[in-house]
Amino acid sequence: MAKVATQAFIIARSGPAKDEVWLVDPHKRSTIGRQRSAHIYLNDRWCSRRHAEIWYDGTQWWIRDCGSRNGTWVNGEPLTAPRTLAPNDVIQIGESELVFARDLSALPEEKRPNISDLESDSKVIEDPETHLSVTATIPVKERQSGAIELAESAQIFGAVYRTARRLLLRLYRETDPAALAETVAQVLKKGTEADATVIVGYRDPTNQRVWARAGELAQGYSRRLAELAMEQHTGLLAKDIPGDRELAGRASVSRIGATSVVCVPVYAFSGPVALLYAYRFDRSRPLRESDLEFALTVAEDYGRALEALGRGTFQRWVGLLEQERDLDTEIIGQSPAIRRILEMVRRVAKTQSTVLIRGESGVGKELVARAIHANSVRADGPFVCLNCAALTETLLESELFGHEKGAFTGATQKKIGKFEAADGGTIFLDEIGEMKPATQAKLLRVLEGHPFERVGGGELVEVDVRVVAATNRPLEKMVEEGTFRRDLFFRLQVVEIYVPPLRERKEDVALLAEHFLRVYARQTGRDVKGFSREALEKLKNYHWPGNVRELKNVVERAVVLGQGDMVLPEDIILTNIPLGGDEPEKGPGGYRPTSLEEVEKKHIEATLAYTKWNKTRAAAILGIERSTLDRKIHKYGLKRV
Repeated sequence: MAKVATQAFIIARSGPAKDEVWLVDPHKRSTIGRQRSAHIYLNDRWCSRRHAEIWYDGTQWWIRDCGSRNGTWVNGEPLTAPRTLAPNDVIQIGESELVFARDLSALPEEKRPNISDLESDSKVIEDPETHLSVTATIPVKERQSGAIELAESAQIFGAVYRTARRLLLRLYRETDPAALAETVAQVLKKGTEADATVIVGYRDPTNQRVWARAGELAQGYSRRLAELAMEQHTGLLAKDIPGDRELAGRASVSRIGATSVVCVPVYAFSGPVALLYAYRFDRSRPLRESDLEFALTVAEDYGRALEALGRGTFQRWVGLLEQERDLDTEIIGQSPAIRRILEMVRRVAKTQSTVLIRGESGVGKELVARAIHANSVRADGPFVCLNCAALTETLLESELFGHEKGAFTGATQKKIGKFEAADGGTIFLDEIGEMKPATQAKLLRVLEGHPFERVGGGELVEVDVRVVAATNRPLEKMVEEGTFRRDLFFRLQVVEIYVPPLRERKEDVALLAEHFLRVYARQTGRDVKGFSREALEKLKNYHWPGNVRELKNVVERAVVLGQGDMVLPEDIILTNIPLGGDEPEKGPGGYRPTSLEEVEKKHIEATLAYTKWNKTRAAAILGIERSTLDRKIHKYGLKRV
């Protein structure tokens, strides 16, 4: 292509794009910015998404600042109004210095751009919704790291921008930082059609906390994605997390359960302040490049909205949040009992102490253990669970400590145990009261910091593991009877957290029921809007011998078998298993002392009768493994009638 007098070039003299050269089109306005639709794209953390623009008026070249956060300088002077550009003028944006040139003949041959390539790096795309033509920059190369594609891969459609502008008008109506964060979470969810979104405050890699979330499954965020986004100073799109070797193996990613995610940093007050996450859980419908671009737009406007509130208002709000620090947890409830548990979790998580969680079966002891792990310094390490009641003594020891090849019949190869798998993280030992004395002795040595040997081996293995245990058994009575070691009991009971049964926190029943309703409605594809008033009353008036696990199963059954868009009383099928063996009498003197074992026996017996002794279905209703059900049937001597 022959050169014309009106052509011009921008040359990056320093900064992230150093030595890159762009041809500036005299027939349109060319933007400089951190969004991929910008003709002159700068991956500079101090550069706004639409930072400045350059144009030719038929006689002269002009430049103006587009209301950027950190300003534009030309030849060392701040750009406060449009001004003309002359050859060799230096434009400074953040860490980047750009030179305006009219002729590249002075450049070395290897630095000269291919003019035809420069002219063809943009493409006109027709928006299929409105048939408006929008010019969008299409990158020649894409940088990838596993499933992560950086913002360079984005193709922008006009509909995305119109949606963004319409939704983001809501941001500037907010005058409260908390309400603003909630609005951003909702806007991001609606604009990307994500299943869940999370806004995470960011001070440094070790100081992050959830500000707001939208979507029922938005229960966490990935620290690894935050690291990558901050390293690159740009947004990230992971289209296929299960297929990515690095991300799929990350505990903070896999714990969320998302199949695709967008992660975008938010800059305000001359630095990073937050991260935006958008998740989808359907692998067949991943987030796309346009979703990434929308999230970048939201992040840009969110940063401006925060600055509009003022640094003082923002800092006071963050300070209050730090005092009330939310927990990264899936525990649902507002009762005083739940608040006490969350406060205990908050205090215990900061320590390395062993924790014993006590409570009836089905109250959510594992969720408390997960909350302790997720809010500790071990959060990025593994969280390994083991049900001590589901295995025989020999198999339990092998599961805990591993075994060598040939250690016993069937040991065809070496296997590492749960303690080795949990190295650097947390191991959760459920139903620890079922552990036999010989295994208890070996566990005690590990808790005291001693190395252990795999079954059938002589090599000493050392691990760094925090132990959280749980039981519904009366350990004190077992110590008296000699079935549980006294020294192990005291070693486990460094910190004890008691989780009360659901009947003692009835105010949480409606919250939990609504939560499970949304989860199962999404999983089954049913459009169920909620519970009728009578149905909620029925749930609240029940005594819940199976606790939260039973409530979860009741709601699932109601969603699966119900036919309307509301859950009605007739959709709620309760087992009516009494706590004390008989239907509880009302009024004074109605209580009949009964052991937990008797209640469990009757509940299992009734569940087996309800399923006509279909053990697989009964185990699913009870929320236990089939092997555990078989053991309990044998223990209680239950027979099919």
